[in-house]
Amino acid sequence: MNKNLITILLLVCFLISCKNNNSDNRPIRIAIENELKYYPGEQLVDLYKSFFQGYWGPGHLIEDTTAAMNYLEYELQTVEKYDSIIYQPLGYYDKYLRLNLILVKEGFIPKEAYLNSFIESANSADKPTIENWKKEWAKVLSVIENEGYIFENFDKDKAKIDSLLAENKYVVHHSKKFIETYNPHYRVISKEHFDKLKRKFLKKR
Repeated sequence: MNKNLITILLLVCFLISCKNNNSDNRPIRIAIENELKYYPGEQLVDLYKSFFQGYWGPGHLIEDTTAAMNYLEYELQTVEKYDSIIYQPLGYYDKYLRLNLILVKEGFIPKEAYLNSFIESANSADKPTIENWKKEWAKVLSVIENEGYIFENFDKDKAKIDSLLAENKYVVHHSKKFIETYNPHYRVISKEHFDKLKRKFLKKR
């Protein structure tokens, strides 16, 4: 076979492979870009937290509902500034979202219904393994680096997350800048519970 023809065929195969990879990564890119529309000043730890919550859910089993209610009450009584984003889908998984506490503060959702949705979302979540999450974050991080998304303190945050995952830990807090800029006060709930709350209490929003 002609060498030029072989070269052309190899190039076509390479381009097809690149196209397929870009197609596979498209949901991640869209999720990152949506996140940056919401929070253009966020850092890598904040994006990590968003994808983690979307993949993992609200967190650990919540057995002490009284403590959960007390902390909710504390936030309602002490918080004065809230994020402008009412609800935010997390990652590209279509499983969980953040629901702004202001909906309770302003009386749109009863606090008992809000809290129950959070607790039930946490207690019914099917938790993935830490190894699966490591693979998922590696995939997200690869898209971030390959697409050239820019985050303040990127190297520092990346090293922090890498060190955490190396110890089979995974929980991070929002960056100080994120907290001061966006005033995040929310609970993570499942899409199923959000849809129920929306039908019952948020028809006009």
